Amino acid sequence: MKKTIALLLALCMVLSVSFAVAEETLALKDARRYVKLMYKDKPTSTPQDYELIGSVPTDGEPLLIEWTTDADSIVITREDSGLVKIDVNENSAKELAYTLTATIKDADGNETSISFDRLVPASLSLDSMTEEEIVAAAYTLEDQAKLPAFTALCGDIVAIPSPYSEDYGNITVNIQVGDLTDQPIQCYRLKGEGAADLKEGDHIAVFGLIKNYKGTIEFDAGCVLIPEASCESARVAGFAYLLEDGAAMTHESTITGVITAIPSAYSEDYGNITVNIDVPGLEGYTVQCYRLTGEGAATLAEGDTITVTGTLKNYKGTIEFDKGCVIDAVVKAAAEEEAPAPEEEAPTAEEEAPAPEEEAPTAEEEAPTAEEEAPAPEEEAPTAEEEAPAPEEEAPAPEEEVPAPEEEAPTAEEEAPAPEEEAPTAEEEAPAPEEEAPTAEEEASAAEEEAPADEEEPTQEEKKGVTIIHAPIENIKFGK
Repeated sequence: MKKTIALLLALCMVLSVSFAVAEETLALKDARRYVKLMYKDKPTSTPQDYELIGSVPTDGEPLLIEWTTDADSIVITREDSGLVKIDVNENSAKELAYTLTATIKDADGNETSISFDRLVPASLSLDSMTEEEIVAAAYTLEDQAKLPAFTALCGDIVAIPSPYSEDYGNITVNIQVGDLTDQPIQCYRLKGEGAADLKEGDHIAVFGLIKNYKGTIEFDAGCVLIPEASCESARVAGFAYLLEDGAAMTHESTITGVITAIPSAYSEDYGNITVNIDVPGLEGYTVQCYRLTGEGAATLAEGDTITVTGTLKNYKGTIEFDKGCVIDAVVKAAAEEEAPAPEEEAPTAEEEAPAPEEEAPTAEEEAPTAEEEAPAPEEEAPTAEEEAPAPEEEAPAPEEEVPAPEEEAPTAEEEAPAPEEEAPTAEEEAPAPEEEAPTAEEEASAAEEEAPADEEEPTQEEKKGVTIIHAPIENIKFGK
């Protein structure tokens, strides 16, 4: 009986302990899930020191977290604030992969853990290294190894292992960077504008990923030609695109690019603008300048070339200069369009030129007027042949010339109608001498016209004609 009772008591104790452990395990599982949600999507790459939480909050006392790694070079420190600092070697010569582990414990000594894979990248800051330093780093690569990011180099073509292929649109050349005659860089299957025309001695700039292929240090297939002025900005953009979501560079960078879009227009209230820029020659390496400030920000437009300095980061997949970035320089796209302005002035000059052309036609109009005057004598010439009709045709001309004065003093004509009749009488007295003058001219012009001059009856018919053309007779030329 005693044995039976002892067994029952032992069983009860075991069951009670089991229920207690189950309750604590549930709390730890919740804490483990909490830590996982916080850090599972954080960047794998840890190029600089970072902080972690030191405990998990609960309804009662918080559960402490003990952080550890399997890398001796990483130092972990619990700070007064309760956070835990992970100190990594920011100048690591080689890439370091490590495991970060969180161990959660309760007051009774129960625990659970969760681990994360992390990486300390090599400290090759290709964005700020010189070209000679990049080449030196490339020559330390083991077979099949690559530099950590895309980069750019400038150099002179010293050899062309494979000429340009029309079928594939690429060429393979070797370049020498600076004075590094013993460390050529091969540009394998190089593409880009002008690739077909490359020759030895040309100075070029190339963007791509450098690797060691069976002992040959080369830009891998897919490398492209870029403008030489884009080399430094291309190195920065290439390195920035290595950043994981949420990661940022540890120092400020500078990029020069062309504005291709303006996601947020200039704000007068905040004095900033958000623009996207592309490094000339690069495709797929757009960098956003978030809340950009500085002189000229208010007037920025697509097509402008700007130089920006700030901290580059990866924000949800967007490579951007973080807020606080500033403009160093602006080259307005309008400067490139200044040429059209003179073209507009030129048309104006041309418009001014037509003015003289219009004056010339005026002179031409005067010339036709002279021609019109010429036909008048032509009409007079036939008039001379038709003696009587000529004055009759000429008469309308003076009559048309007279209308102006007749309109000026119609009243005067009305006042002295009688004298006008007497005036013709006086003119009848004078016609005789007037007839003698034309008769002499007719005698000089042609002997055949002397007969009509001697006839008195035609002279009587000419009286009216002579009288009518008396005023403009000086302007009339007689001829055959």
